[in-house]
Amino acid sequence: MCLEGPHQLMHAAGESLVLAAQSNSEPDVIIKAIKTFLGYSDVVDAEVSGIVERWMEKSLHQSFRPDE
Repeated sequence: MCLEGPHQLMHAAGESLVLAAQSNSEPDVIIKAIKTFLGYSDVVDAEVSGIVERWMEKSLHQSFRPDE
């Protein structure tokens, strides 16, 4: 998965959340904005975790078998 798209969507959702909160929107509007932001945040977190996991696995294999 490309991380850039979900990351940009997460930031846009965060901006929408801030605007909803600052404009004293109805609670349902703010709750929807929170859920949208957290949904994108979960996608980004999962992808970053996967990247770190793959990097650590590769690094460990290389440290034990540097010729591969």
